[in-house]
Amino acid sequence: MLLLSIFVVYTLSALVLPFPNWTSFRIACLAVATTSDVSVRQRASMLSHLAREVLLLPVWAIFWLADEIFFASYHDQEIREPIFIISQPRSGTTFLLRTMSEDQDTFLSVKHLEWRYPYISFWKLIDVLWGFAFGLKIEATGRTLNSDASAVRSILMFWETTKNLVSS
Repeated sequence: MLLLSIFVVYTLSALVLPFPNWTSFRIACLAVATTSDVSVRQRASMLSHLAREVLLLPVWAIFWLADEIFFASYHDQEIREPIFIISQPRSGTTFLLRTMSEDQDTFLSVKHLEWRYPYISFWKLIDVLWGFAFGLKIEATGRTLNSDASAVRSILMFWETTKNLVSS
């Protein structure tokens, strides 16, 4: 009965979630499974990553639905004069993006984790959990410190950037 319930929840959430494109996902899985250009270990790693993405669909569906219910006003946000930075690789576009992002009154740039997990409710949960965990540390040290959402995001973005640098 538990497995049936999990299957039903998974299926419904997978149907509700605006998944990028099932056809593209199927093509990626077939390409990874049939290519001879990678080792067995690399193939297993890629297939496990794709499987993890599918298994996490119910989680992302819950966050997406929570955003639609609790933060529906994000649809009304106006984007004035967007700037798209497009160029050849290794030509300074990341440096330009980061430099422009320093002017937070004029520009908004989306960091890797923010476009990877574009759910308002996800980031609110991170803020709450961070505040809870940080509060425990503060009680242990006896010091008071503000739990700031931007600090949480900065730490997570730094972690993601350094992780990518180390792994490449």
